[in-house]
Amino acid sequence: MSSKPPSSSSLSLPSSLSTALTTSDAFLTRLTLLLSTPRTADILLMTLTYTLRLLSSLTTALTTPARLSLLPIALLKPLSHILSPTSPLLRFQSSSTTLAKLIDDARTFTRLWGLLSIYAGAKRTLSSPPSSPLLLTIRCIQILFGGVFQGCENVGYLASRGVIRLKGGDKAVKGLYLWSARAWMGSVGLEMVRLGVEGLEVRRRKIEERGVEEMGGKEEGEGEKEVLSEVEAEVEAEAEAQRKKVEAKWWRDMRVNAAWMPVTVHYSLEEGFLGQGAVAVLGLVPALTALREVWGAST
Repeated sequence: MSSKPPSSSSLSLPSSLSTALTTSDAFLTRLTLLLSTPRTADILLMTLTYTLRLLSSLTTALTTPARLSLLPIALLKPLSHILSPTSPLLRFQSSSTTLAKLIDDARTFTRLWGLLSIYAGAKRTLSSPPSSPLLLTIRCIQILFGGVFQGCENVGYLASRGVIRLKGGDKAVKGLYLWSARAWMGSVGLEMVRLGVEGLEVRRRKIEERGVEEMGGKEEGEGEKEVLSEVEAEVEAEAEAQRKKVEAKWWRDMRVNAAWMPVTVHYSLEEGFLGQGAVAVLGLVPALTALREVWGAST
């Protein structure tokens, strides 16, 4: 006696489970795409390491004796098992700090061949230089700063791992990292200058275009303006959309570099001036900005 094959309705999954599986599949597919290229993988790792640093900093701040002394005595006893050295909270704090350092080490290692990218950028600048002499000068100095940053970091990293030996030992390694950060600071500062120059140029063009439009309107006279054709209207709409896109990118780049600037100054000083929590918050601004961009592009 043959049995009937199960109907499609009997094999269908509950709608909630089907939605969860579809969402998970889309997320994992995007994640796979992002991890498949060095640039996007580095963005993911950068976001993760600054997130871990922030969580570690918050956990440390919440469990410091100074903060605990502000709590009522009635609350200290129930919290004693949470704040013990073997508590999950403090174990998480230790583990997140260790993982963040491991990710930092991995990202530094993958930047060892970053000089090749700087060389490629220099070639692109020579083949297609900026039209403005000022912007060309800024770009050339940025390339120089990039070479100093990457060269000092490479030598310092390899020396800290015992691959090469330096006469000054740990002191020489620390000095190389400081000069690497100072070159990074210089590059970020110049990028903000470049953005300022470009912003002024865009503003000047807007004023000129507005003046031309107003003059054209006066010449036509009231009631004599021609109605734009559909093609002209579409071209104008595309131009306006492009202007908004350029303006949004300008603000995004300025926001990112404004967040990086205090971080670079912090690492350029021997003792620094920011806490790890502040570094994490500032680092998350460019990290999340870049992640949002590449995440949207991975659809």
